[in-house]
Amino acid sequence: MVHTIPLLINGEEKISSTTFPVDSPLSHTTIWSCSSASSADAEAAIAAASAAFPAWSKTKPVERRKILLKAADLF
Repeated sequence: MVHTIPLLINGEEKISSTTFPVDSPLSHTTIWSCSSASSADAEAAIAAASAAFPAWSKTKPVERRKILLKAADLF
């Protein structure tokens, strides 16, 4: 069974009804599928980002750095 990577919108995972395959360049087999974002998904992501911006803009640079470095570590 192939795992499907969800969208992450407003802190919630959502597997969309449409997906696309991600193939291994080595074996040429599908290793997972990714959810495809619709226009509504994109608009929801923009709305979530807009809602989060006031709090983020008040976050001190040191805290932002910690958050971004943690995201980089996870990535």
